[in-house]
Amino acid sequence: MVNDMHNDLAERKLAGATGILAEDDDDTRDLLAFALETYGARVIGAPSARAALALLDCITPTVLVSDISMPGENGYWLVKEMRALLRHRGIDLPAVACSALAAHEGADRALAAGFQRYVSKPVDPLDLCSAVADAIAVVHGGHVAA
Repeated sequence: MVNDMHNDLAERKLAGATGILAEDDDDTRDLLAFALETYGARVIGAPSARAALALLDCITPTVLVSDISMPGENGYWLVKEMRALLRHRGIDLPAVACSALAAHEGADRALAAGFQRYVSKPVDPLDLCSAVADAIAVVHGGHVAA
């Protein structure tokens, strides 16, 4: 099963994707960035929702990966604000939520808030990469580059 997931993910490479990763825990942010970069994504990390939003001044992301519970503004706020800004540029932003909330409760709330996929913490790196590839495919019809 893991090999099938790996092969499927390899076929849907993340090469060409630019992700903003909003995660307040440094170690978790480093691990998630490493996982996404292993599959070819370019990842720019931010320690807060506001810092992630500020990155839009410099880059146009292909995907957002966001922790839900962060100090200050949370991931729900971030996805709403980021999409509003990018909508003015004609860009639809796929988003993946990461949270330690109970899987069912967290996933339902994240999907209702507009995230395409939800990954429970502790995050399995392969599950994260697969969720990111799926979210991009849902929004962009299978094309990684926005």
